[in-house]
Amino acid sequence: MQRPAVDMPHPVEPPPLDAAPFERAARSSRDRPPVPALRRERTTAAPLAWAVLAVVLVALTGAMVFLRESIVATWPAAGPLYAAIGLDVEPSSAGLELRNVTSRETVADGAKILLVEGELANGSQALREVPKLRGLLYDDRDREVQRWSFSAPERQLRPGQSVNFRTELRNPAASAVRLTIVLENGERR
Repeated sequence: MQRPAVDMPHPVEPPPLDAAPFERAARSSRDRPPVPALRRERTTAAPLAWAVLAVVLVALTGAMVFLRESIVATWPAAGPLYAAIGLDVEPSSAGLELRNVTSRETVADGAKILLVEGELANGSQALREVPKLRGLLYDDRDREVQRWSFSAPERQLRPGQSVNFRTELRNPAASAVRLTIVLENGERR
């Protein structure tokens, strides 16, 4: 048996392409100036800011370590903070000693005068600021009945240096039986 002949269609060929539009597009893109590539510019502002911050932090830390005695003298609450991080803080008056403190009563112009004299010495190996001195009078029950402040004649004492001081209190409390002289750091004599 034979098959009937079937008329097969011939393969269809696409019409030829017109290259003109493609050539025009290529030409126009060549004639245009190039689009600048997006460049990531490096800025020095951020690294410079970090460097400045680091320098400031190092300087502050150094100042806080080397000036800690002055800081604690100005702000006593900083003392425990330094101690907590293992840095000892010596009071600015450390090494100052009160010596040969004497007192006597006199009368001048009909008023009773308490005359107190003594010596303040620097027994440390460093220059020390001389704090204010305070006189305290106590009664027989050890209650403070009177106080006054005075200054030594020198503001600083070199290692080994001493200075004599003198203070007068007009009309001391009649109930006073004991005198104490105190440095700002609390040393008594």
